[in-house]
Amino acid sequence: MTAFMRGLLTATLKDNPYLEFGVLTGVYRVAKESIFSGLNNLKVYTIFDTPMADKFGFTEEEVAKMLKHYELGEEDKKVVDEWYGGYGIGDAENLYNPWSVLSYISERTEGKRRSDRAAQPYWINTSSNDLIIEQIKSNKNIKMEIDKLLQGKEVSLTIDQWLSLRELEKRKDGVWVLFAKGGYLTAEWVRNSKYAFRIPNEEVLNFFKDAVMEWIEERTDIEMTRMLDELDIMLQEGEYGGFVEYLKRFIESGLRYYDVARDEPERFYKGFFLGMLSIAINGYKVESEMESGYGRLDVVIYSKDKTYGNYAAIFEMEKAKSEKQLEDLAKQALEQIRERKYHAKVKEKGYKVIAFGIAFSGKRVGIEVEILKA
Repeated sequence: MTAFMRGLLTATLKDNPYLEFGVLTGVYRVAKESIFSGLNNLKVYTIFDTPMADKFGFTEEEVAKMLKHYELGEEDKKVVDEWYGGYGIGDAENLYNPWSVLSYISERTEGKRRSDRAAQPYWINTSSNDLIIEQIKSNKNIKMEIDKLLQGKEVSLTIDQWLSLRELEKRKDGVWVLFAKGGYLTAEWVRNSKYAFRIPNEEVLNFFKDAVMEWIEERTDIEMTRMLDELDIMLQEGEYGGFVEYLKRFIESGLRYYDVARDEPERFYKGFFLGMLSIAINGYKVESEMESGYGRLDVVIYSKDKTYGNYAAIFEMEKAKSEKQLEDLAKQALEQIRERKYHAKVKEKGYKVIAFGIAFSGKRVGIEVEILKA
């Protein structure tokens, strides 16, 4: 293949007297340009470079002009920002995915669908994601980092931006270079070779949620879509029985694949729980360590607006020394929510509150639930 590409590209791009200027595009940079012998001295620009940044995606000004041209308003701009913007290329910020923006505008103008229904993962669904999904499933080192990304946090890592595709399996940082260059994450330079990675928008966020759900379902006996349906029912109607059953099965089944015998087990359980809830369907917000009442509650999930439900769920977690303590400790966690008024802040927002007291012991769990009256 190298010999074939050397002959093809050299004849096309260097020894062609009829060509004045040529552009070679792709996700990964041309690795080790010298392997092409006759084809050398290429000028390479990647997503880590600034000079050609506005050629990788639409700028905010370009998107605003397009929406205005098609008589689409502020609501459409908000949707496009959330779903298809947020990319950073070099020093340029908030670039937009061209294919998805154009597809959204086409759907709005031709299909006449509402803005929220026209927002779909257009680019993700047209690209081949096999290599990315393979890395998520097989690379044990990235699971906790993806949990953080799903929570809306950044992950700071040192990477080699010159890494070639053939080195992907040998280098632990290779998958992050693949994520960034493939458009699945945005990488912002911190210092030297360190970059802060984040999920740029809702389109990509949905991809990661689906990939992680598939990863979980392969390793547990839980159908994640059913569990999230029960979460949806609970936050809309206050019926928590189905969700509690799925939650208990998920925790006890899922924790088999993690090392729970580690330092600071409480933080580990909370991180595991946050990662699970962060896969939740669109429209919900997950927060940790929210100041409320007379302390900080562990985890809360509630709808971004009342369209998605009138209930908020609060989770307080404790680590038990033995399985015999699970029931009592779960009740204590529930009582702590009441006594310290952890529900005060979400009550002020107008939500009814479902309180969960959860106790862990190794890979076993105890759960106590109550809808708080005041």
